[in-house]
Amino acid sequence: MLMEITHRPFLFYPKVKKAIRTVGCGALIAVSLGCSPDEPTQLVAGMTTQMRVPDEIKSVGVVVQSSGRLVFCDSYPVSDGSVTLPSTLATSAENSPNDPVTVTVLGFGRDQSSFSADCVVRQPDVGEDGVTVMRRRRSTYLENRALYLPMPIKHACVDVSCPQGETCVGGLCQKMDVDPSKLVDFDDRLVFGKTNTCFDVGGYLPPTKSIPAQLVDADTCEFRIDIPQGASVPAHGSLNVRIVHENFTSEVLDLDEAEGFVLVDDPTGTRFRLAPSLCTSRYKTGKILGVWATKFCASKTPLQPICEDDLQEIVSGESSLYGPAACVSGSRLVPTESALYVLMDRSDSMRAYFGPDGLHQLLSLSLEDPVFERTRVAFSLLPGQASDCGEATNRFAAPTGPEGVPFMFAKDAREAVAPIIANEGNVWNSDSPVMFDAALSAHGAYAALKNLTPTAPTKDFNRRAVLVLGNRDFLSHCAGGSDLLDLVSAARAEGLYTYFVVLKAPPATDQQGRDPLADAAQLALAGGTEVFDATQDPNAGALALQTITADLGSCLYDAPEGVAVVNDIAHRTVTYLNPLTNVRETIPYNEHCTEQVSGDSGWNTDALGRIRICGYACETLRDTAKMLSVSAAQSGQPVAVLPIHLTEPCK
Repeated sequence: MLMEITHRPFLFYPKVKKAIRTVGCGALIAVSLGCSPDEPTQLVAGMTTQMRVPDEIKSVGVVVQSSGRLVFCDSYPVSDGSVTLPSTLATSAENSPNDPVTVTVLGFGRDQSSFSADCVVRQPDVGEDGVTVMRRRRSTYLENRALYLPMPIKHACVDVSCPQGETCVGGLCQKMDVDPSKLVDFDDRLVFGKTNTCFDVGGYLPPTKSIPAQLVDADTCEFRIDIPQGASVPAHGSLNVRIVHENFTSEVLDLDEAEGFVLVDDPTGTRFRLAPSLCTSRYKTGKILGVWATKFCASKTPLQPICEDDLQEIVSGESSLYGPAACVSGSRLVPTESALYVLMDRSDSMRAYFGPDGLHQLLSLSLEDPVFERTRVAFSLLPGQASDCGEATNRFAAPTGPEGVPFMFAKDAREAVAPIIANEGNVWNSDSPVMFDAALSAHGAYAALKNLTPTAPTKDFNRRAVLVLGNRDFLSHCAGGSDLLDLVSAARAEGLYTYFVVLKAPPATDQQGRDPLADAAQLALAGGTEVFDATQDPNAGALALQTITADLGSCLYDAPEGVAVVNDIAHRTVTYLNPLTNVRETIPYNEHCTEQVSGDSGWNTDALGRIRICGYACETLRDTAKMLSVSAAQSGQPVAVLPIHLTEPCK
């Protein structure tokens, strides 16, 4: 096994001597068959990363096996700023080109001085002995070819442990075997960013010209960038993409279907998809905070190195727009479960809000909102009947199909609610009295909310509420029944809220001499909320639904699994990236933040161990979520994920 190592220190960390040391033929590490004048039969592993050093990686281990036999093992500390690291490692065929060679690169979260001795007996996996990230590849040789074997260390693979025979790619485990016929011949320019072919991050992805990507399809992680009016349409293949990870480090993506992005065949040249691995393991789980793109330079390829000065800035954090890297405590914060019961009038005067041009698309977007993911939704049609006015539990206490939907999580409810609203046959041909007092009685919708049990890990609901959609007759009609205002007030005393969205009514609608907006406003006040006036501005309906979504799905979160939040609580913060301003928002701990004293800005835990955000911080977060949702509703696009994390100072 002939081996040759080339060192390039600043590929992994910046503050070292920029000297290149090549271990030549006379100083080979393993058993050498000698130097041949013929074309070498080699595999050259190229090791690169955009992870921060030493914040994320403090040592790197390199292991080489030939036909299962250990032939090389060494570790390289990077935290002291004085040791060089290998950027390439060449292995030559010891016996036959068909001998499989396995190269493993390990990233340690701590200094690792004993690795070279210990690995003879045992090679640690991710999560063991300080290993945080690993890349492993196995290939055979091609005779008289020096093949380049890329070994990138990616943030997406942090804490991902793979079974034997697999390696992490883009956050998911895949087979580690590589077809040597798919590899290219080694050239220095594939690794070292000192040529005119390297990727100039400052020139190709400048922060001032990067555009926030708009989500087009949440299932496939398809995005687009909006070209300013009058700007030229970019040529196909001229997009570049940068993502921001949950710890606020950024990464330039390759045009690569395995762990980068792919271009969508679109005449504007402005659409792309994240690789399926990144989509599934990173974006959908909230581990990608933001996606930005530019449109004027050729897309970076996996075989194009980043220019050295740019790479130095990336790994050192000097080029970060978001400050130092944050250490994330567990997974992203998941909203504490809420419950929403939607009541929608189907009188003839509401006909415009049903059918293909009705509210089903708007309501679907609201129910699809990631902020709403832990909200359970039920749905029933009004106006109801006189028989619903009795003291016994009525049909609104247990909504069922075909005109009702029982409580289920919002995304599932969307599939059930949308066709009911889209069906014009569900509209009545008259404007009979709306039995709001039957629907909102203690034996109706409020009973359904009171009898609902939260699902784990939620121990108690964040908020339970009724949403009324209508355009008239917000009055009591049950003979001998309770006043509607009293019903709403009594529900609020039991912790149940009531929202009202007043829609525009046709000119000929009989309002019985009353102002439905004023009636609804009085009821909303009694229900602990506010009325939403959608009678004049069509966008007000979207704003109303997104405001309600933000109310129910934000500012109270169950603690991340496996995280003891009360430990070292004062040094932790709640952090998220505002995609509207591209600013990192940090919410400090505040012991005065409680449900009773919610005016003090900050976060705290409650008696159930939940994380509560109070005051201005809560208002800012809700406004951000609301505006993201409104923008999506107005454009008919899905709402982007707004991940929120509990963070702590990195040790």
